[in-house]
Amino acid sequence: MRRGDLRDDGARRALAALSHPMRTRILEHLQVHEHASPGELARAFGVPLSSVSYHVRRLEALGFLRLVQRTQRRGAIEHHYAAVAGGDPERVVAQLTGRMFAAPDARLTSRTLLDATAITELHAELERLFRRARELESQTIARAALSRGGTFPVHVVCVVDASGGG
Repeated sequence: MRRGDLRDDGARRALAALSHPMRTRILEHLQVHEHASPGELARAFGVPLSSVSYHVRRLEALGFLRLVQRTQRRGAIEHHYAAVAGGDPERVVAQLTGRMFAAPDARLTSRTLLDATAITELHAELERLFRRARELESQTIARAALSRGGTFPVHVVCVVDASGGG
């Protein structure tokens, strides 16, 4: 599928932003904690402040975080952010993927009726699929290093909604 086939450029950018593990960690942290500063997040995750600050700015620019407090700290101002309501990463990805493609036949979909046993089996199959996707990624990286060939970001998303909400 070509980029031009994507109907909603904003949805594509948001999905790409949420595909970064640091951004997902930030949103998950803020689902549990009321708010946090980039410094607090960096300490909690054990990563450089510059990295967290960059990802916080991206999430704020995309509307997933909002500035809720400024605190004076040793001659600097510490910014505290909170997740925007509905900013749960998995829910956002599920909502976005439904808007991503121009034609229904451009994606593989399946609406099925499953019981708890079948859902457990489906999860095992999906874990095998995702494990294989990671193996293919490793092979791609090895080939790209040898041939300097192009690589393409691919988002493999599966949404299993067993909430009964249709």
